[in-house]
Amino acid sequence: MVGTGLIGGSIVRALRRHRPAIRTLATDRDASLAPAVGRHATWCNSLAELVAQSDVVVLAVPVPEILRLMPELARLSPARASRRRLLVCDTGTLKAPVVSAAYRFRGAFDFAGLHPMAGGEHNGWPASHAGLLRAKPVIVCARDAKVRRQARELVRLVGGIPSDMDARAHDRTVAVFIGLPHVLAFAAAGLAGLPPAHALRGRSWQSLTRVS
Repeated sequence: MVGTGLIGGSIVRALRRHRPAIRTLATDRDASLAPAVGRHATWCNSLAELVAQSDVVVLAVPVPEILRLMPELARLSPARASRRRLLVCDTGTLKAPVVSAAYRFRGAFDFAGLHPMAGGEHNGWPASHAGLLRAKPVIVCARDAKVRRQARELVRLVGGIPSDMDARAHDRTVAVFIGLPHVLAFAAAGLAGLPPAHALRGRSWQSLTRVS
C-alpha cells in the first residue's frame, strides 16, 4: 500500500482484520505514521523496499502523484524477488488519464484502476477503518480480462463490491454525481452572508452544504 490515508489506511485495516494471512506492506511520505500503521502492516521506508517484496501495489495517493510514480514503478519492477507479474492498482477519482498513462508501461506491470465509492468528511490514517469499503461499490477499470479478474478479487478481499466500467464513462459519471454536488455545495456556502450558527441555516442548508 502506497499512501495510508482514509482509503489506503482502510484497505490496510480491512486486510489485517479479514485476511491476516496475506502479508501487507505499507509506506507513506509521512514517516511519523510508521508506529501506528506498523500495527496493521509491515512498514517500508521507501517505495523501492515495498515494490521489491510485493506482487500487488496499490497507489492510494492523489492523481498527480499516481502519474509521477508510474515510471518509478516500471523501473523498480524488474528487480522484484517474485516471478509473478506485478499488478498495480490506484484509487484515484479520475480514471481515464491514469489508465492511459499506465498503458505506456504495460511491459513492466499490469494495471487496473479502482475507485472506491466510499469516503467521509475526515481524512488521514486516524479516520480510516476496516469497514469503510464493506458492501460499497468499487469501480474497476481494466482493459485486460485477466487483470480485471485479479482486481475484482482484491476488491472482494476488503469487502467491496466490484463493478466494471470504462474509464471515460466513469469520469463522465463522476463529474455529475461527485464533482457537480461539490461545486454546488461550495457555491452555496459562499453565497449567504450569515454566521455558521444562524437560525435560518436549517436542515436543508446543512444537507446542501455538508461537503463544503
